[in-house]
Amino acid sequence: MRNERFWIRHGFESVVVAMAALALLPAGAARAQSTGGEASTSDGATGADAEQHDHSGAHDHSHGFHDEHVEEGEPRERVYSFGLDEIVVTASPLERTASQLPGAVSILKGDELLQKQQATLGETVRYMPGVSASYFGPGASRPILRGLGGSRVQMLIDHVEVFDASAASNDHAVAVDTLGVEKIEILRGPATLRYGPNAVGGVVNTVENRVPRSLVDGPVTGSVELRGSSVDGGFGGAAVLSGNIEKVVWRLKGYGFSAGDVSIPGFAESEQLREAEEAEGEEDEEEEAFGRIPNSQVEYAGFSAGASFVDDDFYLGLALSDFRTNYGVVFHEAAGHEHSHGEIAPGEEEPPVTIELDSWSLDFAGGVTDVVEGIHSIDARLRLTDYEHSENEGDFVATTFKNRAYDLRVEAVHERFGLLEGAFGFQSTFSDFKVSGEEGFLPNTYNARNSFFVIEEIDLAPVTLELGGRFDYASVESGGGAQFGEARKRTFPLGSASAGAVYELLEAQILSFDASWSMRPPNYEELFANGLHVASGFFEVGDPNLDSENAVGLNLGYTGQLSIVDWTVNVFYDRFWDYIFLQGTDDEIDEIQVGQFIATDAEFAGGELELAVHALEEGAHRLHVIGRADGVYAQDLTADQPLPRMPPVRFGGSLVYEYETFRAQFDALRATEQTRVPEGEFTTAGYTMLDLGFSYVLDLVDAPVTPLVFFRISNLLDEEARASESFLRDRAPLPGRNFTGGVQMRF
Repeated sequence: MRNERFWIRHGFESVVVAMAALALLPAGAARAQSTGGEASTSDGATGADAEQHDHSGAHDHSHGFHDEHVEEGEPRERVYSFGLDEIVVTASPLERTASQLPGAVSILKGDELLQKQQATLGETVRYMPGVSASYFGPGASRPILRGLGGSRVQMLIDHVEVFDASAASNDHAVAVDTLGVEKIEILRGPATLRYGPNAVGGVVNTVENRVPRSLVDGPVTGSVELRGSSVDGGFGGAAVLSGNIEKVVWRLKGYGFSAGDVSIPGFAESEQLREAEEAEGEEDEEEEAFGRIPNSQVEYAGFSAGASFVDDDFYLGLALSDFRTNYGVVFHEAAGHEHSHGEIAPGEEEPPVTIELDSWSLDFAGGVTDVVEGIHSIDARLRLTDYEHSENEGDFVATTFKNRAYDLRVEAVHERFGLLEGAFGFQSTFSDFKVSGEEGFLPNTYNARNSFFVIEEIDLAPVTLELGGRFDYASVESGGGAQFGEARKRTFPLGSASAGAVYELLEAQILSFDASWSMRPPNYEELFANGLHVASGFFEVGDPNLDSENAVGLNLGYTGQLSIVDWTVNVFYDRFWDYIFLQGTDDEIDEIQVGQFIATDAEFAGGELELAVHALEEGAHRLHVIGRADGVYAQDLTADQPLPRMPPVRFGGSLVYEYETFRAQFDALRATEQTRVPEGEFTTAGYTMLDLGFSYVLDLVDAPVTPLVFFRISNLLDEEARASESFLRDRAPLPGRNFTGGVQMRF
C-alpha cells in the first residue's frame, strides 16, 4: 500500500505536463508550418544518435556562455564517432570539443540514451567505456569510473553538485532522474580543478538545462515520451516543454516511472554462495529466491520548472525541482542483522525494507558578457538542496537521513592575454548531514569547503598546453553523541594541480597527455562511522585520525580518423598514497563482522579503446562496425593484494545499420571472470551480454509532431550476470531478458 500511495500521490507530475504538451500542440503545428514542416535526419556518426528535432530548440543566443545545446559550428565532412566533435560543457570553462581535451571523455545522448535509459543513473551508463556501477538492486546504483566510486566520483546536474546520501551507502539512490534528460557527460580521471577533491576519480554530469540560458525557436517546443519494460512490468514517461515570452524563456519537465520485482534467470544467490552455506550447515531463506529478486520494486516521480530573462549579453534565472523515489532494499538481512518492531506471529515474515526519498532543490543562475575590460564572461550558479530519505520496515520508520546543503560556483573567462586564454573561479559548498534512528551508524556532521581555482591554455600550434591549480580548505565536523564520542572537527588544506597537452599530429589525429596531482579529505563515514551498516554487511568503524588522500594521475590519449576508421584510445595510471577503503577484520560485534576504514598505498592502471569502421556509406544506407574494450588493474600496495570490488576486463562491439530515419543496433559485450579479489572473497563469473535495438522516426509531412518509436531487447541470452563491483554480487544478479519499448513525440 505504501508504494501505491506513493505513485498516486506523486506520479501526477508527468501526466500533468504531458496533458499540457498535448494541449499546446497547435503551437507546435504553427511552428512546423513556419519552418516548412521539414523532417530531421540522422547525423550518421556511427549511429551514435539519429538527430531529430532537438527539443531544446536552441539557436544562437548563448551570449558567450557555455550553452549545453551548443554544437560545433563547422562540422567535419563526417563527424567523429563517440561524440568527439561535440562541445563538452563539463570538462572546460572554454568551449572545447571532446577531441580537443587532454582527458578521457564520453557522451551519451539522443537515440542511444533513449534506448539505454534505466531507473538509475548507474545502470544507464554501466556499459560506457571505463564505467561500471555499484548495483544495489534496481533502485540504487551509482556510477563507478575506472574502479573508483563513492566520494571519489562527483555527481552533477548542469555541472552543479548533487547532494544526497548515495556516497555514504550503496543502498542509497542517486538523486538524479534519467528520463527526459538531454545528455550525460562523463569525465574519466581526475577532474578536481573545476569540481574539487571529490572528483579525483571523475565526474558524471547530467545535462538538463533546468535554468534556461538561451532562447528557443518558436513559442513552444518539447517532447512527450512513454515507455515500458518487460523484466519488471515497468511503465512510465516524461514530458519536457520550453518556450519564450518575449525575452523570458521557460522550461517545464515532469516524469514518473513504476516497476515491480525484477526477473532473473535462476537463483538470486550465486552457486558458490549456496554451496558455501550448505557446507556450513546454514539455513538461509534468501537462497529460495528463484526467478526474481524479492523486494526489488522501484517507483519514482518528479518535476522541474525554470525560467530566465535572456538579453543579448545577460541572463538571470531560477528553477525549482523535486525528485521522489520509493524502492525496495534488496536483501536487507544479508548482513545477518535480523530485527523486528512489535510482535510477529509464528511463521510470519518480517516486513520488507523500503527507502522513501524526497529531494527538493532550488537553482539560481546568471551570467554576463563583456561587462569588465579583459573579462569575456562571468557565470554564477547556486543550488540549495533539501534532501531527506527514510528507511522503513513496513510502516515503521527505522532510520532517517537528512541533508541540507548548498553549492555556489562563480566562474570568469578572461580574454586572451598574450599566449594565455583561460578562466578562474570560486566555489563554496556546505552540507548539514543528519542521521537518526536505530540503524544510524553515522553521527550528525557538518561539511564545508571553500575553493579557488585557475585554468589556463597556451596555444602553441600544433600543440595546446593546459595548466591549472586549485586550493581548497575543507572541514568535517562530528556532532558526537553517546555512540560516537565527543564532538570533533577536522580541517584539511588541500591542493590540486594539472598539466596537459594536446598535439595535432596530422589532420584529424590528436595525441593528448594529462598529468595531475590531487588531494581528497576523508569523508564523514570514513572518519566517524560506528555502527551496523546493513548495505555493506559490516559493523563499520571509522578512524577520526585519517589523513588526506594524495594521488598522481597520468592519462595518455590518441584520437583520430583515417579513411573509414575512427578511434579513441586512453591508457591511465593512478598512484594513491593513504588510499582509504573499508576492510573486513577478524573481529565481530553482535555476531556482525567489523569493517575498519584504513589507509593504504594503492595503484590503478588500465585503459579504454573504441574503434569504428564505417563499412558502408552509400546513399541513405550506412553500416558501422564498432569495437570496444576496457579494464582496470587495482592493487593494495601495502598488503600486496587486489583491492576489493573492482570491475572485470570487458570487450565487445556493435553493428549499426541506418537507413534514412531507421536505425538498428546489435551490441555484444563479454565481461571476463573477476579472479583478482582479496583473500576471503569469492570470485565473480564472467558473462556475455547481447542486446538488439531499433528506432524509427516517422516523417509526417506538415504534422505538428515528429514521432520516434524505439524498441530494445536487452540480455538476449537471458544470461546470469553478476556485477563484481557490487556488495550484492552473490545475492542479486543483473536483470534477465528485457523487452523495452516506447514512443517519443517531438515538436
